[in-house]
Amino acid sequence: MQNDTMIGQIGDLFLLGKYIMIDREPHGNSMEAPRTDPMEKERSLYMFRLWAKTFKDNRIVQDVCIEDSSIDTRTHKVFNALSEVCYQFDLGKPVWLKKDISDFKRHNKARFTQDNFIETIEFDYLEIQVIEED
Repeated sequence: MQNDTMIGQIGDLFLLGKYIMIDREPHGNSMEAPRTDPMEKERSLYMFRLWAKTFKDNRIVQDVCIEDSSIDTRTHKVFNALSEVCYQFDLGKPVWLKKDISDFKRHNKARFTQDNFIETIEFDYLEIQVIEED
């Protein structure tokens, strides 16, 4: 089964499932190969996945996995994924405290409790974890 749905675009590269399709305008000479930056192709293959879970009484209430194959920095990918998680869970964005930053640097995991949110939350904590990073 072939998946031809477009899942992203980076410049003139279109990501189609597992394949990368290059969209170039035709050149004057049809035999001339399009010029591409080899690093751009390689960067577009990087995958970043963040798993977010909300817990109540030591049980998972909600979870979601966010994938990002953009060429952003790791920090941007984390913040973009956390924004998407907050949107899907209908939450305000948590405040990163020093303990959260140090835990995330050490273990690729952070827990956000009521102390991190301005509004009240209906769960005990939100946990994010980077599960794949190339």
